[in-house]
Amino acid sequence: MARPIKQGLDYFPLDVGIFTDNKLKYISARFGEKGKLIVVELLCEIYRDGYYTDWNEDRAIIFAPYVGRNATHSRVNDVVGELVKHEFFDRDIFNSFAILTSKAIQRRFLKAVAERKLIEINSDYWLIEVPNNTSKSSFSVNPKINVIKPSDNIQSKAKESKAKHAYSTSVDVCVSKPQDSVKKEKELQAMFDDIWEMYPKKQGKQDAFKHFIRDIKAGANIENIRQGTQAYDFYCKQNNAEQRYIKTGSTFFSGKFWNDEWAVFNCKQQKSTTEMSCEELFGEESVIEIIDVG
Repeated sequence: MARPIKQGLDYFPLDVGIFTDNKLKYISARFGEKGKLIVVELLCEIYRDGYYTDWNEDRAIIFAPYVGRNATHSRVNDVVGELVKHEFFDRDIFNSFAILTSKAIQRRFLKAVAERKLIEINSDYWLIEVPNNTSKSSFSVNPKINVIKPSDNIQSKAKESKAKHAYSTSVDVCVSKPQDSVKKEKELQAMFDDIWEMYPKKQGKQDAFKHFIRDIKAGANIENIRQGTQAYDFYCKQNNAEQRYIKTGSTFFSGKFWNDEWAVFNCKQQKSTTEMSCEELFGEESVIEIIDVG
């Protein structure tokens, strides 16, 4: 089986004066430090995928927890809308395909992959001239087979029915909300709430949800997470674990401890139990006195 072609970057250059650009000065003035963080995280998403990334309501929901507490997907969408409005991202590509990219992003991408043997280009989203093949690298250009034509009068339709879109800016930059978007959002939240309900120490829910989304996005099986969480709950109850020895929800999901095996035995009966073994049993947050059994 052929090895898949790598598209994304492991790192990318970030200009030290990026936020002195007039396009981003407005973002800083309106959204503050949170707006700056959203810009950087969006660039990470794009370069991780290559030179573009798709954007819709589901992506905004998944993205929001990664930019800190009190960040909502509607606020993220507001920032994206302004970035498109001020041409930080290409407006035509966004309105046609719901794709975030720009000429500057694509130029930086080309510099970063200059020595790759094969570079795939999607002509639907490509904004600059495709370089000639060299002895070190060649370009594979995909034909335009996914063209999505925007409405003949996208501005008037957006004004008539903003409620039918995920969001709309003053220049009528909009993404149609998928028909089952709301259903998916509710299902995702319900799945986590169901798992959280059985967790024995309900601290750090927001961070726990962020890590839950991370794992789902990475391909984790929800049923495995559910069963692993239930096993840890049963483990703690059977061993009469005190709350101070139980991992917080944020620690549990951050460390993917749902993937561990939780055997049941009574720590109190182990007279040789050391402080380290108990920490391993109940988490790094534990502080247990060593019993002198002299």
